[in-house]
Amino acid sequence: MTNPATGGIVGYAPEAGPAELDAAIAAATRAFPAWAATDDGVRAAACLAIADIIEAHADELARLITLEQGKP
Repeated sequence: MTNPATGGIVGYAPEAGPAELDAAIAAATRAFPAWAATDDGVRAAACLAIADIIEAHADELARLITLEQGKP
């Protein structure tokens, strides 16, 4: 990823081709029935845990998004 304003490198992200995409979709399809059968409370707790992680890294994420979009 590059900063459009400076051309500098912001970070790296792996590239995936059609085979990797197909594998990811297949894995998600296999995992979905178990997730759908999981108790609502467990799913809610998982979502809240993800939200906590995002909040803990909010400043870093905001910085990366800003750099990625080329904003000062």
